[in-house]
Amino acid sequence: MKTLQFKVTLLSDVIINQRAATEGNQKTLDFIPGNAFLGVAAGQLYKDTNDDSFILFHSGKVRFGDAHPLVDGKRALKVPAAWFFPKGKDKSNLFVHHGMPKPDENKIDFQPKQCRDSFIVKSTDNTVEEVEIKKHFAIKSAYDSDKRRSEDAKMYGYESLQAGSQWCFDVVVDDDLNTDLEEKLIKALEGKKRVGRSSTAQYGLVEIKEEKNPDYGFGKWSQPKARGIEGNLVFVYAESRLIFFDKYGQPTFKPAAEQLGFPGGKICWDMSQIRTFQYAPYNNHRQTRDVDRLGIEKGSVFCITGTSCPDTEKWVGSYQNEGFGKVLINPEFLAYNGNNGEAKYSFANEKAKNKTSEVSSPSIQTDDKPVIEYLKKQKLQKENQKFIYEKVNAFVKENTGSFKGESFASQWGTIRSLAMQFKDPVILKDKIFKNNEGYLMHGVAAEKWNECGRIALLKKFVSIFEKDKDGNNKEHLLSEAMINLAAEMAKKCRRD
Repeated sequence: MKTLQFKVTLLSDVIINQRAATEGNQKTLDFIPGNAFLGVAAGQLYKDTNDDSFILFHSGKVRFGDAHPLVDGKRALKVPAAWFFPKGKDKSNLFVHHGMPKPDENKIDFQPKQCRDSFIVKSTDNTVEEVEIKKHFAIKSAYDSDKRRSEDAKMYGYESLQAGSQWCFDVVVDDDLNTDLEEKLIKALEGKKRVGRSSTAQYGLVEIKEEKNPDYGFGKWSQPKARGIEGNLVFVYAESRLIFFDKYGQPTFKPAAEQLGFPGGKICWDMSQIRTFQYAPYNNHRQTRDVDRLGIEKGSVFCITGTSCPDTEKWVGSYQNEGFGKVLINPEFLAYNGNNGEAKYSFANEKAKNKTSEVSSPSIQTDDKPVIEYLKKQKLQKENQKFIYEKVNAFVKENTGSFKGESFASQWGTIRSLAMQFKDPVILKDKIFKNNEGYLMHGVAAEKWNECGRIALLKKFVSIFEKDKDGNNKEHLLSEAMINLAAEMAKKCRRD
């Protein structure tokens, strides 16, 4: 088999939902599954009548692996489910499940707690660093295009992988795969692509390029052992998720040793640690979800007795083309020392868990200047609105009595229309006050507005928004001020 290696940089946040449900707390996977990259390639290369499509996506000759965090040039691995640490304490002391005494033996003075939900990278010959996957959370609302506002009762929470992080994945192809198909596959994967949910909106933009990445760096456990078991042993670590079916074609969480690639062996469940998952995959071509898949979670560990195997990794189970089924055989991080099952590896230090795979990205704005300018603009806008509201409220309070009658309501409505139509303050003043042409300077309106000095009151209000002796200029606010004043005065006139 030949392995093609790729690096993925997230140019925007990416959503890979753990569950198909749309209600409740939605969480994202902490890795990018291989079927996301299969979908990227299939979107460009898949043709119903093309034999190449069957070879690339259905024959099993091509396996799209999961993308894991890339930290300091190393591929991270899911923390093994066989690792435990004392509850209530830090993870400086690790213990391996298959080396620990049984609970009824009372040989340990702590309550063990399983390590979960993190990735590890090798640091030194006996230490690892914990990699926390940085995520974002955002609340979004559906949009009602008819009412031009947010749709009622349709608010969603999105957890996403943080933009700027780097990941790596492998595509494993059989040796007999045509070289031309291999080159087409690489070309289809490379470049800026969209993966995950809401990829037509603000999420899912990634950049993929072929790049040789160092392996995870762990060696092989040469003499595997488990407490209380004699004979040949093999430990199988699930590097990716695993899916198995029983003899009736139903999903199963208890595969036989033969399904793991060890005919004649037997799984020792007491020394195994597995976690499970269930989800419904989404088929974008058919715009619907497929039947639920049930499987064994990444990081699970199987102990198999009565067999041996020289391999260091292999593929087992179903859906291997989508990244399921990759396992490591006897990895050294499952080794232990001593009578209490103390793990060969330990976490480098408590601070190491804050290390992330985040890197700088050209798509992320790191300059503070645009943010500062935006905040200044928002502050000025709020101050201008406050100024307008204060002057409008003062005019309404002092002069409502001078404008009574339904006719004034309609005239204020006309002034509001002019203010909305003409934003330029010079033009707006001409449309209202120009001799013999302005709306209030001829006809019936002129007669009513000249009575009781009404036109003078309005001109005094307009003068507030002219350049003063100190050089302060509020002319650009005149249109908005007249719109607000006319709306308020029209309401007052109708009520009176």
